[in-house]
Amino acid sequence: PSLCTAALILAQLVVTATMHTNTRDIFQRRASCVSSSNYECGKQIGEQMRTDIQASITSSTGMQHLLNFSETTQGQQVLSEFLELHEHMYPHLVDEVRGLADGAQLPFKTLFVANLENELSSLLNVTAAGHCSDFHIHSDRCSAWAHNEDGYPQQARFPYLVTAQINSSGGASAPQEFFAFTYPGRLPGWAWGFNSHGVVWTVNALFTSYPGIGLGVNFVARHVLEGTTVQDAVQRANTSQHGGGQHFNLASIHGGTPVSVETSPVSFTTEQLSDRQYAHFNQYLHTDMPPLGDYQSSVHRLARAATLSSRAHPLESTGDILNVIGDVYDSEYPIYRSDTATDPFVTQTSTLVDLTTGILKVYTGRPSSGAKPGLVINMSAPVQQVWG
Repeated sequence: PSLCTAALILAQLVVTATMHTNTRDIFQRRASCVSSSNYECGKQIGEQMRTDIQASITSSTGMQHLLNFSETTQGQQVLSEFLELHEHMYPHLVDEVRGLADGAQLPFKTLFVANLENELSSLLNVTAAGHCSDFHIHSDRCSAWAHNEDGYPQQARFPYLVTAQINSSGGASAPQEFFAFTYPGRLPGWAWGFNSHGVVWTVNALFTSYPGIGLGVNFVARHVLEGTTVQDAVQRANTSQHGGGQHFNLASIHGGTPVSVETSPVSFTTEQLSDRQYAHFNQYLHTDMPPLGDYQSSVHRLARAATLSSRAHPLESTGDILNVIGDVYDSEYPIYRSDTATDPFVTQTSTLVDLTTGILKVYTGRPSSGAKPGLVINMSAPVQQVWG
C-alpha cells in the first residue's frame, strides 16, 4: 500500500454513515449509457435496471409513505413547487429523471419523489437513512481516503454501478463521462464516484430541519458530479437554495488539495485537507448545527476514529485507512456498520481512493490492510474501460 505519512493534525474529524451488507453481486449490477442527451441516458439506465428500480420502490415502506403523501392536496402542491424550481435550475437533470422513469416503466412522479426522498422526509418529520463514513490521510508523501457506503439492510441489494457517456446534454451541462455508485431510480452522484476530468467525490448525508422548497440533495450531487475541476465542483455545490444538507469529500487525481464541503439551507462551508488526518460521518463539523438524524452513531464513529488517530503509532498507509473504516470495536455503533440492535444499518461497499496512484479500489466485505478488493479501477483511463 502507498504510504500516507500525515502530520497527525486532527483539528476536526468528519464522518458519514456506511452501508454494510452482503452485496458481493453489486459488481454484476451494472448499468451504462452512451447517449446524446440526459433523457436518453436516463432511459437506457432505467431499461437496464428496471427490475431493481421497481422492486426498490415497492419494497420501501418509506417510499410508499411519501408516495401516499404525494397524492394529497398538500403533497401535490409541494411537488408542483419542487418541480418548478428544479426545472428552472436543472432542466437537463429533470429530463434525466423523466428518462429513468420511462425506461423503468414507472410514473415520472414516482421517481421525482424518490429523488426528493430526503427533503420530503424532512417535511413529514421522518428520518431518512443515514449514509456513510470517510477517513482521510493526506501528506506530502501520499494522499488517500476511504469511504463506507451505508444504508438499510433491506435496500442494500438494489444499488448499481453506472458508467455514463453523455455526448451533448444541452442546457446547463457540457458533455460528461463518469462512473458512480447509484441508488435505484435516483440520479447518480449522491454516493461516490469519479468523472473523466479526474474529479473524485464521496458524499456523507447530513440532516437539517425542513426549510421549505429547495434543491434536492440528489440533484445538487448530480450537478457536482459534472465538475471539471475541484474548484468547479465546489462552486456547483454552493447555492443559496439547498433543500437539505450533505457533505462532499472532493479531490482530483491531477493534484491539488482535497476539500471538505458542508452544505445546508443556511450555510455553505469548506475546509482544505492538506497535511492532516480527517474523518467525516453524518453530523456537521464545520458549524454548530442541531443534533438531527444519525447523530448518536456519528458521535460514536467520530470518537472511535479520533482514538485510532491519536495512538502512539501514527497511521501512515492506505492499509491503516482501511483498518479504520473496517473497525468494529464499538459493538453498538461500529464504524463498519453491521445491523446491530442499536444501529440498524449496514455497510454496503468500502471504497479506497488513492490519489497518489490514481487507483480506486472497491470492497464488499469488511476491509482491512490485507483485504482483497472486488474491483480495481485506474481513474486515469477512459471511464468506458472500467469493466475492461
